[in-house]
Amino acid sequence: MANAYSASLQVTISLLPVSLSLVHIPRSRLLSLVHPVIKQLLVPRPTFLNLTCNEIELSIFAENDAVREFESIARRDRQRHRSRSGSTSSRTHPDAFPEDAIEVSYDQWRVLQIDSHSGFDNTGARVHEISAPLAAAGISILYQSSHISDFIFVKASRLHEVLSIFSSAGYDLLSSNPDTLSSSYAPFDAPRKDSWDGTVLTRRRSSTASSSGAHSVLSPPPLDNLAEEGVEGPPMPRPAMTRTTSHSPAPTDVRVLNPDLTCIGLAEESADVWLLRLVKLVAYPELIVADDASVARLASQSPPISPTAPREAPLGDSALPSDEEPEEDGYYSASPHSRSASGSPVNGVSASRSQSVEGSSERRGGKYSHLHRITTVAEQAARLRGNGSVNGNAPPSSSSCRRTFAGYTVPFFSITRTDEGTSLIAPTATIAALFPASDRHMVIRGNDLDELDAGGAPEADDGDAGEEPRGGPMRCLQIDLRQFGLDKHGLVNRYSRVLENNGINHMYSSTFKTANLLVDRYRARKAQLLLRDP
Repeated sequence: MANAYSASLQVTISLLPVSLSLVHIPRSRLLSLVHPVIKQLLVPRPTFLNLTCNEIELSIFAENDAVREFESIARRDRQRHRSRSGSTSSRTHPDAFPEDAIEVSYDQWRVLQIDSHSGFDNTGARVHEISAPLAAAGISILYQSSHISDFIFVKASRLHEVLSIFSSAGYDLLSSNPDTLSSSYAPFDAPRKDSWDGTVLTRRRSSTASSSGAHSVLSPPPLDNLAEEGVEGPPMPRPAMTRTTSHSPAPTDVRVLNPDLTCIGLAEESADVWLLRLVKLVAYPELIVADDASVARLASQSPPISPTAPREAPLGDSALPSDEEPEEDGYYSASPHSRSASGSPVNGVSASRSQSVEGSSERRGGKYSHLHRITTVAEQAARLRGNGSVNGNAPPSSSSCRRTFAGYTVPFFSITRTDEGTSLIAPTATIAALFPASDRHMVIRGNDLDELDAGGAPEADDGDAGEEPRGGPMRCLQIDLRQFGLDKHGLVNRYSRVLENNGINHMYSSTFKTANLLVDRYRARKAQLLLRDP
C-alpha cells in the first residue's frame, strides 16, 4: 500500500561523477590529525565531501586522491601494530586492527544523490523506500541525509547492479551520454565503467499506482537473515577490512547523544566566512563562545551527561615520514570501545582515568601542557550550577561565559558539501554561537536558532518520550556497528523500517563504524527502545 510519501511524488536519483574513499579516525586521534582533516574541509566546491563525527569516530567520505595522506598514516598504524603484536599474532589475525588505528576503505565507493522535493517531513519514508530494494538484493549501502539532498553510497563494483535494481523498481533512465541509453534498460548493456557518470534515474509515484509490478518496492530480507556480501576487486596496497561472521541482530548498542541538533544549509555566497567557522567547529571547538543568555540556558536545561574526553594523542601524525616509526613515548591506545573496571564505556571517563591522562602529560615534562582537556558542555553546565552562576541572583559575566565554553567538545556533527551547496547538522546551541543573529543571512532554514534566541522550549527528557512530535530540534541515536564492518547489507533499511513502521520520522547518517539516526527530540527515548530490540 502506498504511503503518504509515495502517493504523488517525483523521485530523482543522480549518479555523481566522483569515486570516493572512506576514512575512519577514532575520536581519540582527532586532535593529532587536525591538519589533514581541515585540508579536506577547505577544498573549494568539492563534487562530494562529508565529515561526520560522533563519540566513536570522525568519518570522512572524500575523493580517492584527497585521502592519500590518510592512507600513509593508516599504513604506519598497521606497521606499528605488526611490530608490537609480533609475527605470530600477525599470522594468526592478519586483518586485525587496533581500535585506535586510522583505517581507509579498501573498496572505492560511488555516490547517488536522491532528490524528492518533499522536504524534511518525509525523510524517514525516503530512507526506507530507497534502501528497501537494495537490501532485498543483498547490496551493502551507506546513507547520508542532509539539508541539500539524500545520498546513497554503494561499492563501485556493484554500481551496475544497483542501477539495474532501480530500473526494475520503476525508475526511468536519463543521461547526457547516449551510449548509456537503451529502450528497455533491463537487462542493462555493459558500457564503459566511466560512462555512467551523469546518469539520472527518475520516477513519479501516483496514488493509483499498483503496489505490484515493476513499480513496487521489493521486500527486505528477514532481520535474522542479514548476511555479508562478498568482497570483489583487484588486489590493492590497502588491506581488506576485517571480515566478520553474521551476528544476531539484537540487542543493539544504541546511545542517545544528549544535545539538541539542528540541520541547516549554508549560503554559498558567504562561503569564505562560514568555512572558517566550520574549521573552528571541527578543530577548535573550545574557541566557540556563545552569548550570556545562551550559556545560561545550556547550563539550566542540559541534564548532566558523562564527558567524552578522548586521551591526548601525539601531534604531527601527518608529518611523519612513511618509513619512520614514531617513538613509543607519547603514543596512546584509547579506543572508545574499551571498558573501565566498573564496566562502563570509556565514553564515561572515570576520575582515575582522567587523572592518569593528565598525569601522563605532567610526567612527560609538559609535552602536552599546551593542550586543553576536552570536556562536554554539560560538564561545564554542572560547574555553573555548582558556582550558582545560573540559579543565583547575578547573571554570568561575559568573561565567565567565555570560560564555560572553553574546552567544549561537540558530541555530533555532520558536514556535507557538494557543488550544489553545503549542509550542517550540529548542536543547536553550537550553531547559534557560530552564527549569531547578525549573521543569520548565511543560514538557510534556521528556525530552531531563532527559537533558541527567543528562549525556546527546554530540552526534552525521559518524561517527554510519549508526547507527540513537535518538530524542530532533533536528537542523535548512535548505533555502534564495529562488529559488522562495511560488508553487512540490510542495516540501513532495517533501522529505518523499525522507525518508519512506528511513525517516527528520521534522518540517517552513516559513518565507517556507526549508524546515526536523527529523530525528533521528544521521540528519542521511544526510538532508542525500538532500535535496541527491533
